[in-house]
Amino acid sequence: MPIEKMSADTVFKRLLANKNRVYPSEARGAERLSPYAQPHFAGDSSLDKDAAIFASGSCFARNVEKSLKFIGANVISSPTNIPTPKAVTQVSQLFNKYTVHSILNELRWALGDEKPDFEKLLVEDKKTGLYYDLQVSASAQLSGPLDEMLAFRSGFNASFARASEADLVIITLGLVECWYDTENEVYLNTAPPKPLTLQYPGRFEFHLLDYNDVYAALEEIHSLLSSRSTPAPKMLFTVSPVGLASTFRSDDVLVANCYSKSVQRAAVEAFVANHEATYFPSYEYVTLTDRKFAWGNRDFRHVRQETVDRIMADVLLAYFGPSPEQELLYLRGHATARFDNREYEKVIDMIEAKQPDFDDNAEIMWLYARSLRSAGRQQDALDVFQKVMGMDAGISKAAGRTAINLARLIKSDDLVPQLIEQHVAKFPTEQEWAETLKSNAK
Repeated sequence: MPIEKMSADTVFKRLLANKNRVYPSEARGAERLSPYAQPHFAGDSSLDKDAAIFASGSCFARNVEKSLKFIGANVISSPTNIPTPKAVTQVSQLFNKYTVHSILNELRWALGDEKPDFEKLLVEDKKTGLYYDLQVSASAQLSGPLDEMLAFRSGFNASFARASEADLVIITLGLVECWYDTENEVYLNTAPPKPLTLQYPGRFEFHLLDYNDVYAALEEIHSLLSSRSTPAPKMLFTVSPVGLASTFRSDDVLVANCYSKSVQRAAVEAFVANHEATYFPSYEYVTLTDRKFAWGNRDFRHVRQETVDRIMADVLLAYFGPSPEQELLYLRGHATARFDNREYEKVIDMIEAKQPDFDDNAEIMWLYARSLRSAGRQQDALDVFQKVMGMDAGISKAAGRTAINLARLIKSDDLVPQLIEQHVAKFPTEQEWAETLKSNAK
């Protein structure tokens, strides 16, 4: 069944109005693909800057939250103050929901009329007596005594109730290779550890979802959020560009990943055509962008945070309109990527063009100073490093050390002791390093 029907007259009118209808080429529109892909999408710029934002989905959703928190947005998802087992070191990563059904599960339990029996959902390791929560991402480490795990499960799911308070809900879809608990008749967020599959033969099944599975889950997510909020939140859906780490299928992981992303992309396209919801093209942004800018740590899977910044700058523009926060995110995304690719002069030009607006931002000034140093402008770099030293930011210590070493390098002998005194006054724990520095100078 077509997801869109339209008369020829209407189609040709739309064609003329669409400035982005022709695929870019080297001769026309190349800037839309190099170095960053820049697919256009339309949003509803009616939200104010204090709007509550709730994000859920794969690890890409955590990147989205990081970008939004950097500009001080009101992010109400993934709280870190829930009770967690002692083995957990990164609470935010527990909120990675890799499949559409694992997102739906949490929303059902938090917003639905029937509350689940969380004790039944936990899976006991009969050899150790510990209980596993297979609805979270770190299942290998997320186990503990029953009372501890019940406290975690209750607090974890309660955090999803905040989705009903959101003005904007962002859903990122991860993969369609799922595991199913036949005893509880519920999809899991992650594969069960092999020892549990041996203790419970026949209980766990591997399911490969199809278009209809994904679409039906999206419908229920939409229904839950719409019925529990007044007014209903704006909903923004995307497909995570993060590739499969490995596949449970017999296919090449590259082929399996293509199916996983394609079937979800197709389902979302049909879904947003039938609802008041928007698709934002993060998958297209990343996969069409030059690899050296797109992927972090050169693993071709995880997206650089700076690339996510660039994407979210466009999301902010579409939903909140132009703002200094949106420009800051855009600047950090582009400038950091260019710095990492040793395009120092371009970074300097970008920051200097916007410097009056962001010269009080420690992270941007830190990037500016390092670019100046790498471009050979040592005195200018020293001046900026000194400014960063006085900022209340986590990078002040590194800026102080760098400024002192740079002052020694360019033989600003009168300045070095002043900088050391200033640095140690702010960071007393650096006294030993400063003494060593003085000793070596002798």
